[in-house]
Amino acid sequence: MSYQIPIQDIDGALAEVKRLADLGAKSLQLPVFPPELGLPDYYHERYDPLLALIEETGLPVCCHIGLNTQLDGLVARDPTPGSAIMIPMAVLSTAEAFGMWIMGGVLERFPKLKLVFVEPGVGWITWWLNWVDDMVVRQNYTLPDISELPSFYFRRNIAVTVVDERDVFGAFPYELVGIENIMWSSDYPHPTTTFPSSRQAAAQLVAPLPPNERALITAGNAQRIFNLDAQGLAAASTP
Repeated sequence: MSYQIPIQDIDGALAEVKRLADLGAKSLQLPVFPPELGLPDYYHERYDPLLALIEETGLPVCCHIGLNTQLDGLVARDPTPGSAIMIPMAVLSTAEAFGMWIMGGVLERFPKLKLVFVEPGVGWITWWLNWVDDMVVRQNYTLPDISELPSFYFRRNIAVTVVDERDVFGAFPYELVGIENIMWSSDYPHPTTTFPSSRQAAAQLVAPLPPNERALITAGNAQRIFNLDAQGLAAASTP
């Protein structure tokens, strides 16, 4: 279980993180887009005491993909039932959050933070990492708040979950993301869930990989990132 941390009041957020750490929590959750709450993004110094404390606890921070309110205009224009045009754009807007954490210098200042972005998938991230690295290497962009390529911070600090991208490990250069940065998820009980055939879906997803990498994606990475023992890993497993 991941516990939501209110960020409107930093002192209150600090107290809540301490309380949850003392209770033995395994992960925390932060809003993906603070401006939706009328607050600055996470590179702002107001968050430094909070991020320093979270880093000290060793707890990973989960950032669930959300309905970015900047997509409200698209929702209003979307002619499809269920806002089918908007839904994948909500996933892709995760790139905005990646940029704030990485290129905004947050992970430069807090190198031990662990971020888990939940349900953004993997395939598009390989393109994004290649693009932002190329901005520095070939396009001569200046990113003064970081000292390494953007992909360095991604692989060191960020993990993502993938549900059912059947071709991702056969067609995409997923190594750029990092095999230790990917975790399988069933996404139960949301519409994208693989339930009730989750075990089969997971097996098909990782089939192109060698056994040690299959084990990392389906269990080992989660065990390491969430600091789970074998019993905790079993309790946290999804349908």
